[in-house]
Amino acid sequence: MAEVVQQELTEQLRVYLAERIGDDVQVSEPIRAGAGSSRENWLFDAVRGDGTCLPLVLRRDPSASLVETSRDVEVRVMQALSTSSVPVPQVRWLEESGGPLGAPFIIMDRVPGRADRHLLRDQTLPLEQRVSIAHQLCDVLADIHAVEVDTVVGDEDVPEGFPRLSPREQVDHWAAEIERVGREPLPLLRLVRWWLRDHLPDETDPVLVHGDFRVENVLVERGVLSAVIDWELAHIGSHIEDVAWYLLHRYRHDHLIEGSWTRGAFLARYCERSGRAVPEYELKFWGMLGLYKSAAMALAASAAFINGESNQPFGSADYFMRALSAGLRADQEWP
Repeated sequence: MAEVVQQELTEQLRVYLAERIGDDVQVSEPIRAGAGSSRENWLFDAVRGDGTCLPLVLRRDPSASLVETSRDVEVRVMQALSTSSVPVPQVRWLEESGGPLGAPFIIMDRVPGRADRHLLRDQTLPLEQRVSIAHQLCDVLADIHAVEVDTVVGDEDVPEGFPRLSPREQVDHWAAEIERVGREPLPLLRLVRWWLRDHLPDETDPVLVHGDFRVENVLVERGVLSAVIDWELAHIGSHIEDVAWYLLHRYRHDHLIEGSWTRGAFLARYCERSGRAVPEYELKFWGMLGLYKSAAMALAASAAFINGESNQPFGSADYFMRALSAGLRADQEWP
């Protein structure tokens, strides 16, 4: 079945690219990269008649997605950042109708590099190289938050406007999602929802937020960060949202290096590079919201799997429930 899908996709891509770069184009069989909860990622080469090879990536909407995202937003961000200090792939084509390939998609240049959640704990790499990569991750996050918001938002280019998400809007969105997909009473998540609404931080100077910034969403080539990828959750909001997501307990082994790169070291370098403060009470809020969002996504994945809409169960929400419970217990304002 997988071979049939690849063969069909190869021919669809060849026909699509023939109209754009020449009838004599040849397309290699696409290779699926990663699971992709909100996009399918396919790697392939397009070879022109003169032998010129274009290494490309197809990002196509899957049949069922855990998170509703916008291709317009993803493309707009990468185009806006193409002249900035934040490295991103070059976008070639965007198709909203999805007709040529059966679903909406983006085709962009394939940047050399490795996207690996285990990169910072890869013992085959020298410690100083892993620490250098960790420093680059911290620095590029600060650089993302330094991007002028107006260069991304623009005027009227995005039909529904570029998303601006306040803390309250995010809490309400994920609360509604939990109500939609929950298959049983979830009193702990209701309690967390109340806690989040009672601890909403003040809205700070808005920045471009990646929305899923972690080592798995960057490419690293020979020790150098070559691109930041997976921008589908980008929006305008608080810088602390990205910082808290990066520091979530679930990612501690992926993002920190025991004895060499600690939570405190990350925060100190980020604050120095960005010139922004990261108060602990706001970090606690965004960390709790990150776990709440993760629990909602796990529940949505389970519901889609049970309903036969997906073959990826994603994982249990139990870990997030335990972490949220611990977070509530650690708050002295709650019994």
